[in-house]
Amino acid sequence: MRTAMTVNFHFSERVLAFALSVLTAVPLCGQQSMVGAMPQQGEVVGNVSLGVGKALTLEEYLSPRPYSGFQYVVSNDRLSCHGTDRLFQYRRSHYSLQYSVMQDDNGSGSQMHAKLDAFYGWGHTIVSTQADDLMIGPAAMLSISGLYNRRNSNNPATADGYAALGFMADNTLRFRIAGYPMAFQATLYLPLAGIGYAPDYDQLYWIMYKNSQYGRTLHFVCPLNSPAFCQDLALSVPAGRNQVRVAFNVDYMSNRLGGKNTRLSHSSFMVGLTHRFERKYNGR
Repeated sequence: MRTAMTVNFHFSERVLAFALSVLTAVPLCGQQSMVGAMPQQGEVVGNVSLGVGKALTLEEYLSPRPYSGFQYVVSNDRLSCHGTDRLFQYRRSHYSLQYSVMQDDNGSGSQMHAKLDAFYGWGHTIVSTQADDLMIGPAAMLSISGLYNRRNSNNPATADGYAALGFMADNTLRFRIAGYPMAFQATLYLPLAGIGYAPDYDQLYWIMYKNSQYGRTLHFVCPLNSPAFCQDLALSVPAGRNQVRVAFNVDYMSNRLGGKNTRLSHSSFMVGLTHRFERKYNGR
């Protein structure tokens, strides 16, 4: 008998295979020399991707058991140039929306999880060659997630997240295989200091709102008490006037804020199209 997880797995395989077949059906010609090239002033390199992966969560506010399952992801990444004469010549943005349906280790409970990320980084080039561009700089990050546990009737839902300032590193390596141009890109976002949202273990939401106890839900976060990161590894190949981008994304957050353990881990395989365009005269 096929389980729901088996059906979800096969459905995810078919969706991803269909997306990959559509994207790779574009003739491999055109602006091959632009693969992995940094944008010029006024240009934007944008990417939209769809993907599937795996989510692992432990939220003791809802349950002492860890949950795992498949996730579906849509993401948008952009890299723009604001002038080579500036300290931070480039700006990178990353938006992603993730949705997961999970079960505990013995299949007796189920949980749904939705997560929204919005990351911004400003890059200063420290290495720029014909084959490689490496930039580092500050970043601003916002991550919000909500969980709903179908087994917990007393506290069925909760939220976690943070808003922080941190560090971004981005490296683009251009190369050829049998004369075919490709580009490998690695991007890291690392929050260093900010505000995290996490209710106390014994704090019920209706009591919190009734008594206006919002201060107990906000905590100072840093890598010492709430380590987190987002890592993106991608390979780009030419596809007509655009590029096909195949990526592997990992993000992680762990803390004991509010006297409870919270761990959120996601890994996903992404396929998408990258397009280079110019800004309008009014900056749009």
